Amino acid sequence: MSLEIIRGEELLKRGLNLIHAVGRGYKEAPVLVDMYYKGDVSDKQVVSLVGKGITFDTGGLNIKTMMMEEMFMDKCGACTVISVFK
Repeated sequence: MSLEIIRGEELLKRGLNLIHAVGRGYKEAPVLVDMYYKGDVSDKQVVSLVGKGITFDTGGLNIKTMMMEEMFMDKCGACTVISVFK
C-alpha cells in the first residue's frame, strides 16, 4: 500500500483547482489523500474506489441555512473508502 497526501498549493500545481477552491476558506490547507493498494501483481483486474470527504464547505452557505448542522455527512464517501482499506 502507498499513501500520498497532496496539500494546499501543491493541489494548484497539479491542476486540482476545484478541490483547492472548496477547502481554501478554512484555517487548515485543503488536502487530497491518494491511497493505492496493489494485491496480487499477476492480477490484471483494476478496481478504483473514490470517496469525497468534504469537512469544510461554505459554498452556497446562503441556501444551506436549514441544514448546515447535517453537513458532516459530506465526508461519508471518504470514510467508506478508508474503511475498505482498513
